[in-house]
Amino acid sequence: MKLSTDELASILDFFKGIDDPRGRHGRRYRLETLLSMCAAATMCGAHGWKAIYEWVQDQSPAVLAHFRCRKVDGEYDRPSIYCIRNIMTKVDPGQLSAATAAYCRSIGWDKDSDAIAVDGKTIRGSAGDDGGQTHVLGACAHGTGTPIALKKTVLNEGADEEKRTNEIGVFKPMMDEIPDIAGKTVTVDALLTQKEIAAYLHGRGAHYMFVAKGNHPGLFEVLTRWAEPELAGRPADHVDEPGSPRHGRLEKREIWTSTSPLHMITFPWARQVFAIRKTVRQYRCAKPGRPAVVGEPSVEIVVGITSHTAAAADAVKLLALNRSHWTVENRVHRVLDEPTGWNEDHSKIRSGHGPENMSCLRRLAIRLVRAHADFVTPMIRKLARKPRLALDYLRLTGNHRKRAPA
Repeated sequence: MKLSTDELASILDFFKGIDDPRGRHGRRYRLETLLSMCAAATMCGAHGWKAIYEWVQDQSPAVLAHFRCRKVDGEYDRPSIYCIRNIMTKVDPGQLSAATAAYCRSIGWDKDSDAIAVDGKTIRGSAGDDGGQTHVLGACAHGTGTPIALKKTVLNEGADEEKRTNEIGVFKPMMDEIPDIAGKTVTVDALLTQKEIAAYLHGRGAHYMFVAKGNHPGLFEVLTRWAEPELAGRPADHVDEPGSPRHGRLEKREIWTSTSPLHMITFPWARQVFAIRKTVRQYRCAKPGRPAVVGEPSVEIVVGITSHTAAAADAVKLLALNRSHWTVENRVHRVLDEPTGWNEDHSKIRSGHGPENMSCLRRLAIRLVRAHADFVTPMIRKLARKPRLALDYLRLTGNHRKRAPA
């Protein structure tokens, strides 16, 4: 959807393209109206069906007019909690994720990222009577954390093998919902370092960057044997060492790359191997009467493979990709689980597509809030006090349009 600057689309226009799962008869509210209400309420801190319903009930007619609500006897008709729950559990999560990602790109807050991070998150509070917990596998853009696709699966408590199997099983259906990944780099955690996933990504023209751990003992052993003399025998190909402490610690990241062990690796389309050494020291700043304190170093070594050739991705790029993969953990998962925010880990939503659709709207809210504030949770509290701001961020009020010169 391409519009001029003066006609720049609101979130309503992007939600119009989503297939309506309801029957043709008895539709009292437009699909885009309901989804936009849910998105705005989520931005204001609503974390479930009842909270969204109460938020809608509290809004003035002036606010409801921006959602294009219908009128009954001259008054705006507000949807019931059952209507909200029905639509959020039935809407296709792939289409919702695509619409939110397209919206972020359209307003210039997100460009097409050349890398996609895939990671899973278990919503522990969603356990049903059988003990099954909702587990959401999500794909997001490196750097910003904008949601691109989400898929839900159900796990039994403590079932690590089931988690591995389910994540592998939903990876391909989830990635199929992303229309074009050709030329992009997909990063995953060790659980998804699988030959069939590598083959799938190669078949769609994408590159992969995988880390190896004990779930692939043969690959891990080959890479570990190569890395030990490399780290001890020659300088790193690239070193990232900020000059000042970050978050109370000093970090140093070093990377070594090579093609020499590839003949011992049966992983398909592997073109480089890498080893990353991360050294962290806790740091306390100096104060009057107290010198600076630097703790003992903590060292972590990660080994992995990539389908990028050395010409396409040098050591600098590989180190940057490895670090930005954790955008999904640091800028998304941690914020979702803030007790003073959405507290997603304790969400009870588990029916239908509800978990992944609510998670998608929460991730959209994080992205839009970060475009205006450094800290998400305080801004969510501000939006709860001033819901008109949330409507501005979703371009529902018309305040985003350029003013004509006087």
